[in-house]
Order: sequence, then C-alpha cells, then structure tokens
Amino acid sequence: MDQTICYYKIKIKFGDQSERIKISLFDRFDIKKIVCLNKLRLKVKRSLPDYLREGEYFGRLLAIASTSDNEKIVILYGLTGRSKSSQARRLVRRENGLYTEPLPESSLTAQQRELLVYPVILFNRGVAASNGQQTREIFKKLSSGSNDPELILKEALAGWSYEPDFPTFTPRISACLLPEGRLAMALIRRGENGQSIHEYYSLFLTPGEGFLLTTYKGPNLNPPPSFSGPPVNFKMTEIQAKEILNEFYEALAPQPGEKDWRVAAAVITFSLSRLELLEMEIINRF
Repeated sequence: MDQTICYYKIKIKFGDQSERIKISLFDRFDIKKIVCLNKLRLKVKRSLPDYLREGEYFGRLLAIASTSDNEKIVILYGLTGRSKSSQARRLVRRENGLYTEPLPESSLTAQQRELLVYPVILFNRGVAASNGQQTREIFKKLSSGSNDPELILKEALAGWSYEPDFPTFTPRISACLLPEGRLAMALIRRGENGQSIHEYYSLFLTPGEGFLLTTYKGPNLNPPPSFSGPPVNFKMTEIQAKEILNEFYEALAPQPGEKDWRVAAAVITFSLSRLELLEMEIINRF
C-alpha cells in the first residue's frame, strides 16, 4: 500500500534560545525522541529578567544565585507595592544587613509596621533572608551552629503562618544560606481551607544559575494569586553587582501606559567560600 509520509516542524523556544525539530508521523511512538525533547526543555533555562518580564506584579522577590565564575554568591531583593503604605518605604543598609524602613512623611499603623518594616537580610556566619519579621528568627537559629540550612528554616519557621493581610494572605518567603553555597528556601502560604502550608527546598547552586521565590505569581489581579511550587531556576546573565541590579530593576518596569509598582531593589554579593560581604547596591524609587 502506498504511504504518504508527512513531517511536522516543531520550534521549541525558551528565552533567547530555540530549536527546530522535524518529526515524522511515524515517529509519534519514538520514546527516545520524546525523551530528547524533554531534555532540551530542561536544559534551556530562562534568565531572571526574561522570567520577570512575563509578569505584571510579583509583590516581593527574593533571588539567590552563583556567578558564572563560581566565586561569588548574589542575593537580590525586590519590593513592589500597589497600596500607598507599601510604596511609602525604602531599603537601607545597616551594619549587619539590609532593612526596610518607612519614608519620613509616611504614617503607618502598628499592624502595617509589623508587616512592612523588617530586616530583609541579616548576615554573620551565614545569611538569613525573608520578606518579614521571620528573618530575625532564622538568624537566631543560624547561631546554633547547624550546617543544614533546611533544618534551620524548619526550626525557625515552625510556628509561623502566612501574613494576616485579608483578603490577600501574602505568603512568607524565606532563605538560609551557608558557606560554599549551601542553600535552602521556604514558602509559607495559605491553603484552600485556610491552613498554613509550609514548603521547604534544599537547593544546589551551580555556576551561573540561581533560584527565585516571589510572593505572587505575576498576574495583576485582586487579590493577586500566591506563588506556589518550587523556586524558579534561572540563569545569570551578568556578574557585576551594579549591572545585575539594574537589569533586575528594569525587568520589573511596567509596560507602556501601565502603572509602575516598583518601590526598591537591592543586590548583595558575598564570597562563595566564606560568605564575606563584598558589595551592596540599592535602588530606591522614592
């Protein structure tokens, strides 16, 4: 019997890389080809700016990466906000870390201060980072001397829940970093029945790659949908602190005609081996 062979050209694109693959109808049961396609999808990682440009509103952002030369650890923190109280803040450097503080002319209630004014990143023998008051608790556990960043997070966050900011119920995002790139990240979010869901991730930093947690997924909805699932794995495109920060901040810029929710952003670089502070750069919009 005469058979007509048809081919399909499939273009797979991720970030700035693409691949064209020609597949015959008779290849539809070719498991090896399917496996190769899946491997291609996994290998091609997006850069952090590429990922951020796909969303409108991420809330707060925490990213940790290793530079491509495998000599430095980079921590990025971003503040965006839609309310006046969220926007009336800035990031400031203090002796032992990075903090949020209200603008001089702002007037925050006690509850607003509890949720909006906090240490973002504290460092000593390790690094504690989060989007709230839980940073202090993680930092206390760091002093215990444990070499397991996931265990530190689990012990520090055991009694914590998502933020009580009805109706948003903002997730808490946290991280613990130890020398040589030993990293764990945590997400505490609200479940469908109001329960507090704790998710912990032990992560391996490879040169030129990092991990991102955000409080919201990216759509600008009311309320914004909470982030869920494992941290986003991304590739680093720069190794200089100022360039990394500028690229990060610009990736959060709005589309033409849309509102600008950016508040502040910061980058801190540490030596990989001992987590010695190397640089800290901050951009405050207000």
